[in-house]
Amino acid sequence: MADPPIRIVSEQSDADIEKNRTKEEVGIVLRAVAANLLRVIRGAGKPYDLSREMRGCLQAFKAYYDAHDQWPDSFRLQKEVDFDSGEYSRLRSDMTDREMEQWEIERAENEICRAALQIVASKLIDQPLQERRGNDDLYSAIRSLEESRAKRRARYAAEAKPVKPQKRNKKPPGGKPGGIVL
Repeated sequence: MADPPIRIVSEQSDADIEKNRTKEEVGIVLRAVAANLLRVIRGAGKPYDLSREMRGCLQAFKAYYDAHDQWPDSFRLQKEVDFDSGEYSRLRSDMTDREMEQWEIERAENEICRAALQIVASKLIDQPLQERRGNDDLYSAIRSLEESRAKRRARYAAEAKPVKPQKRNKKPPGGKPGGIVL
């Protein structure tokens, strides 16, 4: 007797599956366009792929609209391109001193990135006031990073075991006075 065919049953409707697929697709193509555009601005990247990637992004947005009857909201779009989502991105009350130090360093590094992006965006569309603000934010973040690293170095130095001085050999090399070896 033959086994009955296997049927996959999902609790989600086809419409829900399509909504989830389009949600993921928007995030994937949006990050790809943003990453390549940032690399192109930096002087690397693939400028020849931008039009293809942008077309794919528009198609993903249209598919999202067709599945959801609305465009992706600002919160979702911001979340998709937010790079500050590492292990230490959220301050927690149960962090150890070392974790807190690492959190402060990562926070300062992220603030440096954000300030640099602000400076670049302001330069691209000639906004000197926002560029100066970006510069102020950049130098403030660099100071925070230096302070956090100095704090960590001080802790490491305080935890380090003291090194015992080695005894000096009172005899000169060769065992003869004057230190001359024949």
